[in-house]
Amino acid sequence: GNGAAVAQKGPRNAAAIRQDGIANTGMINQTGAANDATIRQYGKNNDASITQVGDNNVACVVQVGRNLSAGVVQEGSGLSVGVVQTRKGSYAIPGQLCSLDPANRGYWNRIGVKGY
Repeated sequence: GNGAAVAQKGPRNAAAIRQDGIANTGMINQTGAANDATIRQYGKNNDASITQVGDNNVACVVQVGRNLSAGVVQEGSGLSVGVVQTRKGSYAIPGQLCSLDPANRGYWNRIGVKGY
């Protein structure tokens, strides 16, 4: 099965974990206010974590494939970053692209990565 955990301390934090596949683990820890974190895992045996300490931070991890591992740590305020992992490698994306869904048409073009 999959494992997911979210811990939030502070107001107006948002967290989402979506797992399609088996044996994926995702963990989000948020301390502060108005932080936003998203983990999307498509495949199997993927591991992702996001830690945010501060206010108004945006982070995401998108994993498409298997046996991928990523961690994002944000300490401060107003930080914005995304990590996309495929079997081809890991790519940093701007935080404003975190809301995009890899299942949607045109996703890979929008983030500037040639397929997965």
